[in-house]
Amino acid sequence: MISLQIELLGGFKTRLASGAPLVFSQRKAEAILAYLALAPDHAAPRTRLFNLLWSERGEEQARSSLRQALAALRKGLREAEPMPILSERGTVALLGEQVTVDAVKFEQLAQSDDFSDLQAAAALYQGDLLDDFAIAELPFQEWLDQERSRLRELALGVLQALATRHAEQNEFEAAIEMARRAAAFDPLRETAHRTLMRLFDASGQSGLALRQYESCRDLLQRELAVRPDAETESLYQEIKEKRGAMAASATAATAAKAAVAADMTLPEKPSIAVLPFKNMRVPEEEYFADGISDNILTALSKFHWFFVIARDSSFLYRDVKVDARQVGVELGVRYVLKGSVHQEGKQVRISAQLIDGPGGHII
Repeated sequence: MISLQIELLGGFKTRLASGAPLVFSQRKAEAILAYLALAPDHAAPRTRLFNLLWSERGEEQARSSLRQALAALRKGLREAEPMPILSERGTVALLGEQVTVDAVKFEQLAQSDDFSDLQAAAALYQGDLLDDFAIAELPFQEWLDQERSRLRELALGVLQALATRHAEQNEFEAAIEMARRAAAFDPLRETAHRTLMRLFDASGQSGLALRQYESCRDLLQRELAVRPDAETESLYQEIKEKRGAMAASATAATAAKAAVAADMTLPEKPSIAVLPFKNMRVPEEEYFADGISDNILTALSKFHWFFVIARDSSFLYRDVKVDARQVGVELGVRYVLKGSVHQEGKQVRISAQLIDGPGGHII
């Protein structure tokens, strides 16, 4: 029968089986509970506990402090039925059949190859082990750092595996979400940034891939005063060159129309091409700028006396440096609308320009 739920990932929480939270009067009582929750067989010798948490005190004083902390621990657990903690013959233990520990469950799931198990593991990992939990005892801190690092490595492996499997199924949105979580847990790890770059590129978002590189480069320079390693630089150049080739191909594709369009008269009714608005905010919010362009296209298309170029044609000019007059000729329109989205503190500023195609001047 479960009487106690212990949550250690992302912080420290304890609950009764009913879900009611528990509170302890001593931080070191919480530390003992956390240590026992992760210890083999959920048990530890008393000597290990007082050396862990009272290393600078004499043995008698340390033993006395341990007794007080255990008393505080039992008091905090008094509503748990049956009592999940046992102390006898120099050993303190949690009764394993009466407790659930999220970190232990996570570790079990993380070692599975089953996709649903890996998803469950990722859901359990809400943050680093005992995040923001600090005790001024070097032995305890050393233990915590080691366990925190071990579990974080497992979490990164889980997220990487999920990102790979989602990408294999062309589920790029889910893959990118997993990769972003991995990068957030360890921002200085270049492999996480490279994974994001590859996923952005594979999903047709090469602009975000290049910006991810820039974020990585700036972070490494700011935190470590180093440049990205050769593999990251090579990937950046590869994506950049491919993006340039695609832009050139798009321009060449529309150039074929230009020969015909140059000899054609403009449509009798007003005609317009709405170019993708340039995103000047954080890279992840390019969808916001695209949404503005899409909304304008939708609104203009409702006016039947207006000739509006389709999105598939006008969006070929994303991040392509081209004169508005050239766009007008290639697409056969009189007007070209372009703009940008800027972040200014907590406000968003949207700028737009309506340009006369033949003349090239702003209206």
